[in-house]
Amino acid sequence: MYRFLSGRRIFRLATALAMASLAGAVTASAAARTPGPTLVGDVQANLVQNTPFPQNKQNEPAIAQNPTNPKNLVAGANDEIDLPACTASGCPFVANVGLSGVYVSNDGGKSWSQFSAPAGGDNTASFNGDGSTIHTLPGFGKLAQQVGLPGLASDGDPNIAFNANGTAYYSSLAGVRGTNIGDLLTVSSSPDGGKTWSDPVLATNKTNPVDFNDKETVWVDKSASSPFNGNVYMSWTLFVGVPGTAEPIVFTRSTDGGKTWSPAAKLSASYNNRSIGGRQGSTIRTDAAGNIYVIWESGVTINGFKTDAQVFAKSTDGGASFSRPAVIAPVHDLPSPLPGSSFRNDSFAAADIGPNGTVYVAWADYQGGHSSVVLSRSSNGGLSWTVPAVALNVTGRSAFFPGVAASPDGSKVTVATQALDDVLAGTAPGARIVSYDSYLAESASGGTSFSTPVRISSKSSDQR
Repeated sequence: MYRFLSGRRIFRLATALAMASLAGAVTASAAARTPGPTLVGDVQANLVQNTPFPQNKQNEPAIAQNPTNPKNLVAGANDEIDLPACTASGCPFVANVGLSGVYVSNDGGKSWSQFSAPAGGDNTASFNGDGSTIHTLPGFGKLAQQVGLPGLASDGDPNIAFNANGTAYYSSLAGVRGTNIGDLLTVSSSPDGGKTWSDPVLATNKTNPVDFNDKETVWVDKSASSPFNGNVYMSWTLFVGVPGTAEPIVFTRSTDGGKTWSPAAKLSASYNNRSIGGRQGSTIRTDAAGNIYVIWESGVTINGFKTDAQVFAKSTDGGASFSRPAVIAPVHDLPSPLPGSSFRNDSFAAADIGPNGTVYVAWADYQGGHSSVVLSRSSNGGLSWTVPAVALNVTGRSAFFPGVAASPDGSKVTVATQALDDVLAGTAPGARIVSYDSYLAESASGGTSFSTPVRISSKSSDQR
């Protein structure tokens, strides 16, 4: 496991098996019986910026659909649109410039607009165009004044979720670039489908300046049958003190619509001796009864073997308490970077829960120089999990950054991923060395079998 530094970014689509003897070989899913999806083509979501670099650079996108208006989509990404242009001496990451971009569609993704607001005042600064407009989350200039941190700005790592009434919540890091102050966690909300956004609310305190918060996720309980409907939840990795020595998964909740947040509670142990113990990549989902599942990748020992695994902790009381972490399945981690590429990647889990309570967990599993998307599921509240089975495999290409979703009516389970050309280990990155595309597969059998993967991107991308 490894630490992500906020200044080093890599794209993520919005959009996990150690030794074979521990879990056995990943089993192939049954012969595909599900027809493939209907494709509608590629659409650019961010504001078009042809030059200069890095104002045309986005990565780590997230997306969510409004349950009250399915055609309303809100997306986010690390977006450098407001940063100064690169010079011969480098590309500066300066203070008081936001990185958390917002994009909105009101026609089911056919067209998009990028949120903007006046620069300065309660907002951060912009070097884009005449500098009068920011294209990232608003209110961080005001927050900087409130917490006494001049230069504080949104710092990316977006995650987005809606409540049942159509309010969107956008979680983001916030930091002061050029200092050693660790990133804070914030949550902004929008009651109108992304048109306007609240000032950010601090979800963490700043009492320990050496602590570093990273890889946060946000989720909202929107089940009509849940006693905790409307609760907003966040989890993340907290790097405590000296980097690489302590990194627990922590959790906070809001019971008043994101206005205030509970003190952070540890869900895992903290130790990390570089051999076993690192924990990252948490995600949250809730079932119809309001049970919370927090899932992450962790170093563990199984039958005497040290390995990485997908693990989870469960709460049945709205996040007041959690079970001890339990193993879902071991993980064969992706190498980072994949051969021929220069970007970081991981085998962190994606998850969703169907209306019947089945929990689906998917991740990229790497064996023999190739990775595929594997899926494990539990139909008994996490008491047991199926042996991970291949849900999406692209011949000659390795999957990375997958996602999984169960349809609201339970009729389909969908897995999507990006997949990069397989090349020999040690292949150096460069122009036209490898390319990647996006793929999707669907299951109409509750995740027991999947359709043949369909390429959904219209053009391949060169990772250079």
